[in-house]
Amino acid sequence: MTSAAPSATRPAASGERFHVEALDGLRGIAALSVMFYHAWVFNAQGWMAVDFFYCLSGFVIAMAYEGKLRSGLPFLRYVSWRLMRVYPMLAVGGVIGLLAWRTGEAIPFLSAASPTTFTLAWLAHMLLIPFYGQEKAFPFNNVQWSILYELLANALHALLLPVLTNRVLAGVLVVSGGVLAWRTCALGTMNWGFDLRHIDVGLARMGYSFFAGVLLWRLREAILPHLPRVPFWMLAAAIFVLASIHGLEAIHPWLEPVRQIGTVLFVNPLMVGLGAVCGARGPAIRALGVLSFPLYAIHLPLVFWARSTLALSLSGMTLKLALFGACLPIAGAALLLGSRVDLPLNRLRRRLFE
Repeated sequence: MTSAAPSATRPAASGERFHVEALDGLRGIAALSVMFYHAWVFNAQGWMAVDFFYCLSGFVIAMAYEGKLRSGLPFLRYVSWRLMRVYPMLAVGGVIGLLAWRTGEAIPFLSAASPTTFTLAWLAHMLLIPFYGQEKAFPFNNVQWSILYELLANALHALLLPVLTNRVLAGVLVVSGGVLAWRTCALGTMNWGFDLRHIDVGLARMGYSFFAGVLLWRLREAILPHLPRVPFWMLAAAIFVLASIHGLEAIHPWLEPVRQIGTVLFVNPLMVGLGAVCGARGPAIRALGVLSFPLYAIHLPLVFWARSTLALSLSGMTLKLALFGACLPIAGAALLLGSRVDLPLNRLRRRLFE
């Protein structure tokens, strides 16, 4: 193994910091997958990258913070660290959403809202509060729903850590995985949680995947050494392939729900484990890690603007190519934002508070 792999298999001392570059790179690949899905380019099931995010996050959060939390890190301090980590990019996404909502796919609720309601909706968005006056929880930049669920998972993990034994974690996975499988079969898809109709699906998605990542970290010494060293490019390709499969329901109504359940319950944890032992490094992988969260946080209002603008004059494959071209500067902007703003702010936060 390279130097990245052993750090993922050693026990965590409370003062140590670990970093697995390949996992950062895979997070970037997943963020690109979500953007291409929203841009109608390809990745017809790119929304499934959210569940991969949750599993990866559970692994990384447990790796970085379980030792500190067990050594006495106060709950409120930890929660404030997590908020400081994600809020700057979410704020940028909220501002972009405010500026772009009229020029993109305007939401009827916002178009019909009074100035007071409009202002309250945006302030709620910036305060990470779901706005219950309409269907979408965060109308200015609705990807924020998944970050809110992740923050909830972070808080529950820290709050319940004294009783969150491996056996309890296994129970959480059985219950949340069962609910997720049941609701996915009932609804025909797992693609819920982003609005107010199926919060139960969002909670089950978060509950299973995040805590599967936590359990994978705890069982790393029993599992990771037995995993093969798969090249990074193969893992990246697998993420795109899994997000691009569609139309299975045309073969049989049960095929697509079963595929989604199998991917989330079994394939995603395997992918995180393979990424942890991959050992890949390099400038391209680092760049993917740097752009990953900024891209996820800002892309949606920009993609909506590009979709509505380009669809006025283009269609078919020409529209898809144009949207792919529009995604490239969005990814470039995210890389610039990550390297010049997000990464320096994160380093400053760690230096000052951790």
